[in-house]
Amino acid sequence: MIDGDSNTINYINGCSELPTPTPDKSQPATPDYHDGTNQGKTEMVGKLRELGLKDEQIAGVLGLALEVVKQVD
Repeated sequence: MIDGDSNTINYINGCSELPTPTPDKSQPATPDYHDGTNQGKTEMVGKLRELGLKDEQIAGVLGLALEVVKQVD
């Protein structure tokens, strides 16, 4: 039986606040050309040189810094 004089509202908050993302301290601030993301690109440098591209062109195509391309043997 429901008593008309008492009103009870039950509320459950199923959402919690999401934590604020923090930078991963183990990752370097600047990408190293030896890491996994740029390793494939640096492997392509030699192949592109064989095709006759200059280091400046290779840097532009692969999105790498010119200094990084010049360091690749």
